[in-house]
Amino acid sequence: PANKPAGRQLEATDAAQPGINLGGASLEGSILTRVDLTGADLGFADAHHVRWTDVSLRKTRLNSATLYSSMLTRCDFSDAAMALAKPGDSRIEDCSFARAQLDRTGWYRSDVARCNFAGATFGQAAFDNAVFVDCDFRGASLAMVHKTVMGTAQRAWFYRCDFRDVDWTDRGFYQCVFEIGRAHV
Repeated sequence: PANKPAGRQLEATDAAQPGINLGGASLEGSILTRVDLTGADLGFADAHHVRWTDVSLRKTRLNSATLYSSMLTRCDFSDAAMALAKPGDSRIEDCSFARAQLDRTGWYRSDVARCNFAGATFGQAAFDNAVFVDCDFRGASLAMVHKTVMGTAQRAWFYRCDFRDVDWTDRGFYQCVFEIGRAHV
């Protein structure tokens, strides 16, 4: 970002720090490539405006993490705990969120392509104005757990996504587009 002091952003390539505790840390503007953070704690981390490519975040805690306005490419969030995480206004491509806990996440205005959400639990996640293309939602739960104002899905677009065996219980959609075609998953 333009207002980020020079020399203060984290850059790492071909590194491994599994299990590291970065809870509450400022990772704003970080550039990570081929980094292993499996099982790390990034809860409450400020990780907006990041560019992460080929980062392993399997079984990582990202509860309440701020990830907005980011570019996430080929990252693995499988089995991650991401309740209240904010990946809004981001570009997310070829990532796996398989079996991730995504309750109350905010996907507002994100562009999400070719991502795996199989078996993920979304709960009260919000999808307003987000675009999902060629994503795999097989066996995911989009069920609303509580009747609250959270969990909105307004003007979201879902193109060629695979929704087989999805739990839609009480999930409402307002002015959303579902283009059914051959899913590339």
